[in-house]
This record gives sequence, C-alpha cells and structure tokens, in this order.
Amino acid sequence: MKSQHQINMDVVLDVDQKTLLITQEINYHNTSNDTLSQLLFHDWANSFSSKTTALGKRFSEDYLRRFYYAKDEERGSTTIKSVLNSKNESLNWERYQESADILSVTPSSPIVPGAAYSITFTYTIKIPSDKFTRFGYHDNGNFSLRYWHIVPAMYTSGWQVYNNKDLDDLYTPLLDYSIDFTLPQTYNLTTSLNEITSVLTKNALQKTVRLTGENRNKVHLFIETKNSFYSFTTDNIEFISNIEDNDLMPEMKSVAIHKIFSFLNNKLGTYPFEKVVVSESDYKSNPVYGLNQLPDILRPFPDGFQYEIKQLKTITEDYLERTLIIDPRHDAWIKDALHIYLMMEYTEQYYPEMKLIGNLSKVIGLRWFHAADLDFNDQYFMGYKNMTRLFLDQSLTTPQDSLIKFNKNIANAYKAGVGLKYLEDYLEDDNIIANSIREFYTENKLQPTTPLAFKEILKRNSKKT
Repeated sequence: MKSQHQINMDVVLDVDQKTLLITQEINYHNTSNDTLSQLLFHDWANSFSSKTTALGKRFSEDYLRRFYYAKDEERGSTTIKSVLNSKNESLNWERYQESADILSVTPSSPIVPGAAYSITFTYTIKIPSDKFTRFGYHDNGNFSLRYWHIVPAMYTSGWQVYNNKDLDDLYTPLLDYSIDFTLPQTYNLTTSLNEITSVLTKNALQKTVRLTGENRNKVHLFIETKNSFYSFTTDNIEFISNIEDNDLMPEMKSVAIHKIFSFLNNKLGTYPFEKVVVSESDYKSNPVYGLNQLPDILRPFPDGFQYEIKQLKTITEDYLERTLIIDPRHDAWIKDALHIYLMMEYTEQYYPEMKLIGNLSKVIGLRWFHAADLDFNDQYFMGYKNMTRLFLDQSLTTPQDSLIKFNKNIANAYKAGVGLKYLEDYLEDDNIIANSIREFYTENKLQPTTPLAFKEILKRNSKKT
C-alpha cells in the first residue's frame, strides 16, 4: 500500500562544509474534502538557525546555554534556492506566520479534492552540531541526521503545524521515499529505509546509495567512517542497533532481541517494515530513568537485564512511533500509555521477581529500607506520584510543549501506563486491555487515528462503563 504523498530526492553530503545539497520533488495528493490554496511544510532543520526561533527559546527556557553561546557555524539552517512547479515555474513561498521552521507555498492554482500537485525544492541544509540534541555532526566526523529535510504538514480539516521545540514530535503524513544519497566512499550509511543500490559516481571518491521506503513518517540517517552498528535477523525483520553492553556476548544479545520482538508481535501484531534501526542517540533522548541508572560498576541487575530493558524501551518506542499516526503534540499520552503498559507487561512476564534496586535489595544495610521491598514496576507508580505530592501534576491531555520537563520526560508517561493497569484491575479481566491494545494497533496501523478510537474499542470489549 502506497502513501498519499511521494518524495523523490537527490542529496549530496559535503563532509568538509557539513552541508546537504538537496533537490527534492514532493508529489502532494489532496485527499481532503477542501480545496487547498496553500501548502504547508515543516522545515525543522531551520529551527537551529538563530537564538530567537521556537527551538532557541525552548533551549533558553530549559537553561541550555550551549545553544545560546554557540558559534554560528555550529547552528544549522536551511537556504532555499528555488521552489518550482511541474512546469518549472517559480512559486511564491514564505516563512509561515514568521516561523523559522514552517514553510507556506502558494500553488499556481488551487488544488481541488482528489487532485495531485508536484513541487520541487532546491535547497542547502547546514547540519547543526550534535551537542544540542545528540543529532547533527559529531566531532569525530560522523553524522546523525534527524528532521534533516522538508516534509509536508498534516492536513485534517485544517493544517496541523508545530514548531520544533526539541520534543521529538514532528507530525507529518505517511510518505513514500526514493532517495539518491551521495557521500564519500569511506563512509557507511545506516537507515531503516531499504538500500537498493550503491554505486561509485564519476568521482571515484564518492558513492551514491539508492534508498527507498513506503509509508514512512520519519527518516533517520547515521553516517559513519567506522560502522558502529551490529545486526540480527528475527521474525523476518532485520534489527540494527549500536546500543551496547560490552560485557554481554553477542549470542545473549540475539536471544534478548528475539524475545523482545516475539513479545511485541504477540501483544501488538506484525511490524509492517523490513528493518528496525535504534541507536544510542535514540535511547539517550528517552532513556530508562530511575534506579536502574546506577553505575555499571555496581551491577545491581542480572547479566543482560539492563541491556534488555534499554532495547525494549527503544524498540517499543520505534515500533509505535512509526506505525501509529497520532497527533504527537496533543495526543502523545495514548502512545505513552501503550509504551509503559507494554514495558510493565514484559517485566511481569519475564522478570516477575525483579526488585527496583535489583540485587542491592539483598545487601545488608540496604535490605531494611522500603526501596528494597519494591518491585521493578513500582517505579512507574512512584514517578508520577512524586509530582502529585509536589502539586506539579499535569493532565494527560496537556499539550507536550506546555508540560514541565519532568512530566514531559517521565511522570505523564508513567501515569498513562499505570492508568491502563488501574483500568485493568477495575475491569477484573486481564484480557480486556491486552486484547483492546492489539485490536487498536491492528485496526489503526499506518493510518491517522485518535485516542477516541481506542476508547471505542475498550467500550466494545468491556461490559463495565
């Protein structure tokens, strides 16, 4: 099944200048019932262009001074050279409502329902330093690219456009990609897209990689001089990661990954893509918080458990983010609820006796403390309850950019997940929630949906109200 929009790109990476030279054709299909006189696009690469963008202000609010005092060459930007229609006629464009990272393009004629319109952007991306978000150019010459190109905004009875505020909540429709990516011969490229061909260019020092993928809502690229990723094949899915546990044998890692994918396949359903790529940068952007962050030298957990939980957290997030098309700024709580609920279920299924502080609960001097009696899953209840006690609790429906940082990163996700466990107890049937989650995922995979769809499934499956 193809997406309603297609993107064809020619991209050239200039390693020395830390830029991407991009020619990008977007075939936009108007599937709405409205006639569109303008098209809106997210250009989040340009959100790094100054201290006064929405992203710059967000960094200031979070007291991240490294962006405020950064050198100009460390910040990213977008320089647009031309915007053309299919007849090579120039189109009028502007920064939408003076937002640095949202573009408005006026088509040469309004786009009626059911019609398609082709726009070609030619532009240069200045890649920012990775020290702001962990994505960008690295001091060792490598590149981790996220939100690196222009994408259409979502249209649902109106344009849904959001500024980049470092919340990892880009909202875009599903897209079909075909990318010719040119980079130095000495670099490796890792991505969840399918690599079709890799050929030398006329310049023997460069190669061009053809990347394709259907129904994608984001494309991350990892470009390295020395490949840090390893891979396993499981359940017809190629799993690629550079999340490490140096004390764990590859065979044990493989067993853990197989177990995670088998669990998710059982709880959610089949994953629609051929590859899953998760990186250390992805994990650190949303890590497993709590006492399981104790220094490795203490080794409070059994061999492989910490690696397994880290991978579970990152894989499950990727699984949900790429397949459930939900407004990530206003309805993120439903994904958070599914995410944390699945993590709790996994621990209950495979590690029911695991304590919050692991083996430290048996250490003389610590085992008398209340923390030694707490189960591993109790951290989720404690995380959100702590904010309630401090009178800092915020509702699950609060937009992501209005949450305080602890609630955004930890407490609200925990509250959403624990809420499903409470509901499970209330319904007095452990299968209702589990079956409803699987139905919700199966019925709404790769199509726009809302929390109301999950609510209707719950009502259908439950005799209680």
